[in-house]
Order: sequence, then structure tokens, then C-alpha cells
Amino acid sequence: MVDLNLHERTAYDHFCNIRHFLRWAESKGFKALDKEVLREFLALYLDNSPCTRKNIVSAYRRFFRDYLGMPMLVESFKLPRPKRGEHARFKELWFTKDDLQRFYYALDETLNPTRNKLIFMLYCTTGLRRGEVLALKLRHIDFETRSIILDMQRGNKRTGITFYNEETEQVLRQFLRENPNLSEDERMFKISGVGIKWVFVRVSRKLGINPPLTPQALRVWFSYEMGKRGVPDRYIDIFQGRAPNSMLAQFYTPKGIRELKEVYDKARLTVLK
Repeated sequence: MVDLNLHERTAYDHFCNIRHFLRWAESKGFKALDKEVLREFLALYLDNSPCTRKNIVSAYRRFFRDYLGMPMLVESFKLPRPKRGEHARFKELWFTKDDLQRFYYALDETLNPTRNKLIFMLYCTTGLRRGEVLALKLRHIDFETRSIILDMQRGNKRTGITFYNEETEQVLRQFLRENPNLSEDERMFKISGVGIKWVFVRVSRKLGINPPLTPQALRVWFSYEMGKRGVPDRYIDIFQGRAPNSMLAQFYTPKGIRELKEVYDKARLTVLK
């Protein structure tokens, strides 16, 4: 986090991967670590997705090369390169729009239903990351344009300009009526990432949605749905906080809020109808 400006969550993921590796090495009776030990552990994941192996190699690099200053241990390990846009977890979504609607109304039976329904709708209609939604403050929201402009520092991740639809606006106004003392500079949602995960898991199990819905899955649904409605990829990248990948996107895509809102509204994205 200090040297590489990594986000706290990214640093923690690297920590967990290295802890798992070290515990495995200890259970196998290794007294010292070298390339062969690292190679033997990575070989256990050859049948896993490229993303999983990429996470392990990235953790190797951060721990041994950047933290311990031992680049010779990891210089032979190359990052797997998944095909562009193809992540093993999301080749196909396992839920339908009807499932999303059933899920939304099932949130009425949870503790703090308005909060949970608003979080769910924000994931579906903004394309924001899990942590970005949970860190939202009122000052990030422009109610006139229904836009969300984040100003959070997230390590090497970008934040974008995105919008929410009229369905989400109704839930947001209900949430604000229930929380009239919410200040401009405090987090809107007093719940952690683990907390919202278990809300989603319990409701998914009750409805028979397996695997359970996750914020990441809803972010992918947003991307797929906007694409099906004719929104060019470069605009979806802006909404979701990804860096532009082409010269066209970098220099010839309108980035004014009014222009972006026109693109968003033209898609007529809905969840509940």
C-alpha cells in the first residue's frame, strides 16, 4: 500500500494468497523456499482458470520481488493472459432478469430492506464496483442529472462517471426519507462488504439461485445489458471506471455529464419491468 499505492483490498488479497502458499509449504515439510517450491504449488492450479493463476503469480511478485527484494525467485513466472473479455466465472450469467426481480422483492423480508434494495439497484443500474457502492456519500450524487461522480482514491483502479435510472431514484428517495439526518460527508450504507455478501447469499439460497448473486455478477449484468441495448463499449468503460483502450475512446468520446447522460438514458435500462 505504501510503495505501490495498492488499494487495501488488493493488498489483502495478495496477503491471503501468500498465507495460503506458506501454510501449504509448511504442511509439506519444506524448510526453505526456492523456485521449485513455488513451481510445485502453482502446478496445483494448472486446471484452474487463468484468473486464479494470475492472482497467485501476482501475489508471488508482490511478496518475493517487491516486499522481500528477491526477484530471482519469481522472474521465470509469467502472468497468464485470459482472452480479452473472457473471464471463466462469467462466460454465461446463471440468472435471468426475472431472477433479479424476484430477488429485489425478496429483500423486503431482510433487515433494513430499503437500504438493501437500494444497494442492489445501484449494483444493477450503475455498474459500480462493490466497494464503490458501499463507500458512497451524498456528495457523490447529483440528483438533478441522476449522476454519480466518485472522487475516491482506489490504488491503481480508476473511478468513473455513471448514472442510475428512475427505478433506483425512487428507492433512493425512500432511503433518504428514512435517514433524514444523513450528512453530505458520511457513508450512506453502514454495512461491510462481507455483510452485504451474506444478505445476497441468504436471499439467493431462499430463491434457489445458485451460485448466489454477487455485486460482481450484477456489475457484469449491467455491462451485458447495456451492450445489448446498443451502448458502445467505450461508454460502458466510462460508466464502470475502466481506462479507455482505443484512440477513439480516449480522444473522441464525449465525456461531459450531459452527453453521457444522454447515452445512458437512451439505453432505457430497467430492472423491475
